[in-house]
Amino acid sequence: MTRLWRRLAGRGWFIPAFFLLIAAPALFQILLPDPQRDERRVLATMPALPATPDQARHLPDAIDGWLKDRFGLRQPLVRINNWLRWQAFGEIATPRIIIGRHGRLFLAGHDDGPATLITGLCGADADDAAIDRGAGIIVRGLERVRAAGLDAALLLVPTAPRLYPEDIPEPFATACAGRRPPVDRVAALVAASDVGPDLIYPIDLMLGLKAGSEPIPRHHFHWAGEAPVRVAEDVAERHWQLPRTLTLPLRTKGRNSDLNGLNPGMGASDAIREPDARAVGIRTCEGAACGPIDGLTPGAEFVLERYTRPEPGPRLLIIADSFGDEISRNFLEQFGEVWRVVTNNLPALSPTDRRVLADELKARFQGERVLYIYHDAAALGGLTVIADLFWPPPA
Repeated sequence: MTRLWRRLAGRGWFIPAFFLLIAAPALFQILLPDPQRDERRVLATMPALPATPDQARHLPDAIDGWLKDRFGLRQPLVRINNWLRWQAFGEIATPRIIIGRHGRLFLAGHDDGPATLITGLCGADADDAAIDRGAGIIVRGLERVRAAGLDAALLLVPTAPRLYPEDIPEPFATACAGRRPPVDRVAALVAASDVGPDLIYPIDLMLGLKAGSEPIPRHHFHWAGEAPVRVAEDVAERHWQLPRTLTLPLRTKGRNSDLNGLNPGMGASDAIREPDARAVGIRTCEGAACGPIDGLTPGAEFVLERYTRPEPGPRLLIIADSFGDEISRNFLEQFGEVWRVVTNNLPALSPTDRRVLADELKARFQGERVLYIYHDAAALGGLTVIADLFWPPPA
């Protein structure tokens, strides 16, 4: 062994290569992205010097936890492990994703707690008071927007637990059996109010689309593909009675799952038949690229997106959560220009910028059409944003 070491050491490349190999974990730690951002969890922090005997006794465990979370090659190894578990064994490391029947993936929740995005949406955890409160917030919000002279409607998008009850796995399937989905109850309450015509809940349309496509792709949380196109056509042409003046061509494309980020390296994907916006000249701008807004702090425009087509037509303002991503451009079949406010980003704006944005949108879209788009779980949580966007709460 000593002779082999001397022979290798005599070569000029060996010693630098050896020390580079030893230093590799530290180099990876410096060059790779923040592991806390990649894993989307709170990692162990550097322990402080112990101040008590009890803290000193637990110090080795605390240091061990910090080293495990901060090892330089941790991220590549985590990604390889997650990829192998999913591709070879059909397993997922995070409790936030649940594997259902027929290989469907369900988002369990927005944190590592109970699977509320399954049990809450199927009706197993139905709360009558929350359903009444959610419907009341929607009704009052739409009444206020209507009174302000805006032609507004709300599109509630059903998600996988409502559309695919046959794919819900045990023990959730037993808990959900025979339950009426709460979003159906919220929609019924709103439909019975004076603003009932302003609510669009396309459950029948989307269930019907299951015969020829997947409204929500098997490995996705959000809808995608043909379903958002058909729902947009239904909203514009049936609800608003607008003619279709452009037809979006569809093409099949492989897309990575939007759940991959919760299980880094998983590599799940779906083949999705989706609209080809570029083929018909649709243009997109985001944030400051769309132009400044007087009085808005530079950079605050990141909450806005705008879509245009070559031919002129009416304008539409969309106010949406992440379920607006896949459908907003599709409205260019009937509209010449579509603005979208990404309400997930609104909390990052200052109170002053929120008021400036609200005043600009009210003035620009006075008398024109406004569409709110939210998924069913948001409706159960209380859609205060219907009114809050145009009348921000005081700071």
